[in-house]
Amino acid sequence: MTVREAILKILGDAPKAYLPSEICDLIIERKLRDFGEAKTPKATVNAQCGSFIKRNDSRVKRIKSDKGLYLYYHAKYEAQILADPSLVQSDKTYPAAPDKKGAKPWSERSLHALLCAFLNSDSDDNFTKTIRHEISSSKDDEAQTWIHPDMVNLRLQLPRAAVCQSLLNSLRKNDSMVLSSYELKRCIHSDNELKRYFFQAVSNSSWANYGWLVALDIDETKLHEEMERLNRNFGIGIIHLKPNAFNSRILFPAKYRSLDFRTIDKLCSVNADLHEFIDHVVKLINAQKGYVDSTKAAFRQFCDRVLKSDEEIKKYCEVQHIPTDPDDE
Repeated sequence: MTVREAILKILGDAPKAYLPSEICDLIIERKLRDFGEAKTPKATVNAQCGSFIKRNDSRVKRIKSDKGLYLYYHAKYEAQILADPSLVQSDKTYPAAPDKKGAKPWSERSLHALLCAFLNSDSDDNFTKTIRHEISSSKDDEAQTWIHPDMVNLRLQLPRAAVCQSLLNSLRKNDSMVLSSYELKRCIHSDNELKRYFFQAVSNSSWANYGWLVALDIDETKLHEEMERLNRNFGIGIIHLKPNAFNSRILFPAKYRSLDFRTIDKLCSVNADLHEFIDHVVKLINAQKGYVDSTKAAFRQFCDRVLKSDEEIKKYCEVQHIPTDPDDE
């Protein structure tokens, strides 16, 4: 089997985007090709992946991650790849922890469903959406690296009775709706990681009412004092996400800020996900009596699917290989 045939075999077996190095590892693991004495098999696979694109071979497509790395996938899975952000995860996939023998890698973006479940656990008036960095028109501009949030959320803060015509007037009040921005990370173990991720969250959330930094694994004891200082000075909230999303905790609350409409306009001009999200917000604000429920339903259909039960979340973590803590089950 040639290298090109092996690449096509790997890409054709699953609806997922891979880094060339991952493709090479899978080729070797499945014994599709023996690279013999070759010292740089990954470079060979990388070159062959690029050649599919250069030759306009319609069988292979690629997508650029927010880190500037190309991931490759089979064209027959294009609709699934573009519709499900969790399938574009290789550039954010890390080796399993050494003490988790046999554990499989998992992605940072797979945490989005857990955060979505947590945000929607206490109210039906949340609308949560993943913002795909890779579709932005500014993705090749290094100056725009830290402008995109990972997720956004609209929360309606209305009395249950205010669901019809009163919605229009109520939403004009500052305390009736809030827009929040979220930066998600796998883990925060060091002071260096905390500062780097925190200021990424500061940059990505400059437009929103609330900005948040979220991670599944945080060394709370070691970093508590510095998290408290940063939160006090910059207002970014911190959430310790849990594999059982309903056990997640807000370590430090975010501070309210007025919306920055100029920045919102800028982000909407470069990212279709955020543009459509804000468009749904506007439609909800302007919903007339009798159309509120249908407008909400359309908005919810656009947003990320919400995991609603412990069983759903447990199954999701198993499928995504997200490590679970027995104490949280």
